[in-house]
Amino acid sequence: MKASGEIESFWVVTVPKHYDGGVTSGLPDICFESYPKKIGLQFLGGLRPEEVVGFYADEKTAKGVATDLLTEMEIEAAVDKYGYEEALRRAGDLGLVGD
Repeated sequence: MKASGEIESFWVVTVPKHYDGGVTSGLPDICFESYPKKIGLQFLGGLRPEEVVGFYADEKTAKGVATDLLTEMEIEAAVDKYGYEEALRRAGDLGLVGD
């Protein structure tokens, strides 16, 4: 029997994985639903506390945080690869930034 207010599931956001020049993680890799017993198994399976960005009650918030992390990492990779000015020009060409 579940107690009133007991958490049955939650959303987990982890740090995206990357390599020189890009990101190897996608949204399903870094944002997933879990529950108390399952998260324990995930930690036993190799998930480290420092890889967890946060735990969220709702999917929409978790996906928003995860999407922002992926976007930030892609921008950093582009700046590292092309330099600031060229990365900004490319982002403008794609409509990702305004004038």
